[in-house]
Amino acid sequence: HDYSDPYYTFGGELFQFNIFSEVLSAASIKKIADGGFCYDLSEFSDSRILKWEDIITKTRSGSVAEINVADTDYAKCLKAQVELLAGKLTQTQIDLDTMSNRLNRTELELETS
Repeated sequence: HDYSDPYYTFGGELFQFNIFSEVLSAASIKKIADGGFCYDLSEFSDSRILKWEDIITKTRSGSVAEINVADTDYAKCLKAQVELLAGKLTQTQIDLDTMSNRLNRTELELETS
């Protein structure tokens, strides 16, 4: 294929495609690559001029086909993150309940002394 041909039709898949307003350093690119599908790009929010989140909300035309991502590595990564956060939330609720009980006991002790 002659990729310089202006009429060349891209026949692959795009995922998490972004355009930045500056050249990213090798360290930044490595950080994103090492982070995998679930890497949070918020630290680059000032330089992301075309964001994947914006692209996926646009109307598609031509022979663009959507794929089901339910069984992809990305979906598995998101599920793992949700499970991790759910566990942290549960632990935070337990910690909050423990502290509330301690405060209530302390308050009672102060009232009775």
